Amino acid sequence: MSQAVFNHSNKALFNEVGPKQDSTFEILYFGLFGLSATFLDMLAISGVEFTTVRPENWPSEKAKTPFGCLPILREMTSDGKVLEICESEAIERYLGQKFGLMGDDLYEHTFFYFRYVTPKDPIPKAEAREKFANETLPHWVAMHEKHLRANGSNGHYLNNKLTMADLKTSLIVRIAQSMTGDDIVSESKTPAVWKVNTEVEKIPNLQKWKQTEQYRALAEKNKMILGF
Repeated sequence: MSQAVFNHSNKALFNEVGPKQDSTFEILYFGLFGLSATFLDMLAISGVEFTTVRPENWPSEKAKTPFGCLPILREMTSDGKVLEICESEAIERYLGQKFGLMGDDLYEHTFFYFRYVTPKDPIPKAEAREKFANETLPHWVAMHEKHLRANGSNGHYLNNKLTMADLKTSLIVRIAQSMTGDDIVSESKTPAVWKVNTEVEKIPNLQKWKQTEQYRALAEKNKMILGF
């Protein structure tokens, strides 16, 4: 079994593994959604086989990871190759490209980053939650309502197709609802943003994932640690 980590000598192996659609995946993280929430949804929607694992002894394992942080995605191909990617944003971009959630061409890929801005801290720490709810979130909602209305308020940012932007907004809607109820984000107050979450929640593979024991365990730990 050959394993690739990010360095120039493994460029060819990365480019070989990247397009494969028969891989299975393992996510090394701390037993909650946290920074892995969006790309877990991406994996679920794609219909691939994946599992989440926790480090057995993080202090001793930390130095062995590329940057001393989690999450880490491991992709195992059917012919025994293993690809390892760390950092949540890098994982999201990789899976977005792999599963067609970043647009179909250079324009659409650029459009995603030009139009889509995530709150600076989408998972605010307890001491920053008041500022997030009173300042960051209302500004973000107003900006995204405008862009979504420009696309026809159809539940998508890019034409009528599902992209990673939709998944990120759905996550923020769920966080906003858990923190502020209907005070800031609701069907009546923010219909375009709300529509995005409604469309994402309809995806059959995502619904199936949310019925699993794995999902429920992560959700319970997320609620306990992060409060939502």
